[in-house]
Amino acid sequence: MKGNEQIFEALKAAREARGLSQRALAERVGLPQSHISKIERGGVDIQLSSLTELARALELELKLVPRKAVPAVESIIRQTSPTTLQDQQARVREALSKAITTADRLIEFDSSQALDQIRDSAHLLQHLPLPADRLNAIQEALEALRPIEHLSLDTNEPDDIRFVLDSPKVSASLKRAAQTLRNIRNRAAHHPEFNPAAQRPAYTLDEEDDHG
Repeated sequence: MKGNEQIFEALKAAREARGLSQRALAERVGLPQSHISKIERGGVDIQLSSLTELARALELELKLVPRKAVPAVESIIRQTSPTTLQDQQARVREALSKAITTADRLIEFDSSQALDQIRDSAHLLQHLPLPADRLNAIQEALEALRPIEHLSLDTNEPDDIRFVLDSPKVSASLKRAAQTLRNIRNRAAHHPEFNPAAQRPAYTLDEEDDHG
């Protein structure tokens, strides 16, 4: 636990040294402000992905990271470097737009709850900050649409389209994709910028720190 306390103290010291409020740091890394406060107090188990995002945002050295986790952290840092991250986010947003178009087109032929959910989640995710550690999951979920994205272009027969969409393999794949996107959407919606409850003044959390 002592090692973890050193990490928490270093994160807080680095944030303060750079003149960042908890809210500003939270916006940089895509975490709720309250979560930053809990991390600094040692009141929550910090995940590797969150630690990596915080360390990168604060330009901390990898010596703060447990030795056995360094290779994984270095890999994540490379994958989330500004240029690479922006490129991947752009690709994901393009894929989300394509998914909306595909779902809209197919829903005209078959009212599918999974397609409705995929379309709605994709639409909302286009307007939310995308969690850096969930970009691959979004792309993998959208792969479920690849086999059917040209379906309505290949045939205009509603029965043929419904037959494909209702097949066990396609139906199960779409349901999994809908669930994944809904979970990621809900997480992204809790970003401080879009969650009024997380937009409390930074001093209120600092006061809690003073009393904790």
